[in-house]
Amino acid sequence: MEQKTASREEFEKRFCKEEYFSQLEELVNLDSGSTDREGVNRIASYFAPKFEALGFEVQRIRGEETGDCLVMNRGGREHYDVLFLGHMDTVFPRGTAEERPFRMDGEKAYGPGVADMKNGLLAIYHIVRALPREAADKLSLCVVMNPDEEISSSFSTPILIEQASKADHAFVMESALLTGEACMERKGMVQYTLEFQGIAAHAGYVYETRNASAILEMAHWIPALSALGDREKRTSANVGMVSGGTAVNVVPDRAVLEVEFRMWEESERRRIEAAVEEMLAHPFVEGVSVRIRAKHGKLPMSPSAGTLDFVEHWRGKAGKMGLFFDVKQRGGLSDANSIAAYVPVCLDGMGPRGGMDHGVDEHMLVSGARDCFVLLSAMLLEIARGKS
Repeated sequence: MEQKTASREEFEKRFCKEEYFSQLEELVNLDSGSTDREGVNRIASYFAPKFEALGFEVQRIRGEETGDCLVMNRGGREHYDVLFLGHMDTVFPRGTAEERPFRMDGEKAYGPGVADMKNGLLAIYHIVRALPREAADKLSLCVVMNPDEEISSSFSTPILIEQASKADHAFVMESALLTGEACMERKGMVQYTLEFQGIAAHAGYVYETRNASAILEMAHWIPALSALGDREKRTSANVGMVSGGTAVNVVPDRAVLEVEFRMWEESERRRIEAAVEEMLAHPFVEGVSVRIRAKHGKLPMSPSAGTLDFVEHWRGKAGKMGLFFDVKQRGGLSDANSIAAYVPVCLDGMGPRGGMDHGVDEHMLVSGARDCFVLLSAMLLEIARGKS
């Protein structure tokens, strides 16, 4: 027991709180909204030389419509003992950092992107830099920082999957919950943009002239899509946006609907997709056709046997070190949804504790930075020892 306590104290001595928060202030005060290519690339340019100085080979993959993606590895490119993953983009437009710059009130640190997820990006650097030499020499590490997570990672997902397929462990550095829990389960998602094409006509002659209302068809779809939700299985259905029509005296020949489903089970995703296909084949209103204009999705993040074993092991070990480690389900999406099926052990929410993402009250707990550093340092050291 004394040896484990001493190990924790040793890790804590390596963490420089003043340097971490000074650097975090720099990062938070750089706008990096998903559509701000220049801003995201400033974050990439901030980290690339720091990891190069640690002996990482840095590959910068150009994004044409987004910022660039960083793939940084040390100890080999064919296999990784550990993959760290985080995103450089935020949801905030340019100018937000100037309006609400980084600040600390003693217990909390505030600012746009501080918890989602510049605190986690910076934690990766500090953890890797502080690894004892004997552990660093044994481990093959990869760090991926992507530019487009907040807009579904369309550009970077193939890169993430390619790197995750080479790893034994993946730690996604989204913030832990404010109560401290990490995450090994997230809901999946399927999102449709549906377009309804009808037949326009003067509204005063609907009984004399051929017509077909796209909006009437869409109106039938709204309750039918909503009914695909399942409270018992916690599968949600949300028709979030609708539009259509040109004038009140014209039968509308076009309408558009956007709907999103979230589910814990992949079988639910397949059920919903089959139901939508059936509805597409059989419109409610004669003369109206319906097509899928866009479709996006993410698999549910489900724990593998290896992840379950890893979590159970560290629940006990962290407690003996005087640390907290546990997991909790999350309904939101992250890049962990994309990679969890490709890596034996995958955990999300491994960054410092944070919350209230995407809003003016977004913050991280100051104490969470040290806790994150100590816990992940201990995990890396154990993985390195396992290679002896």
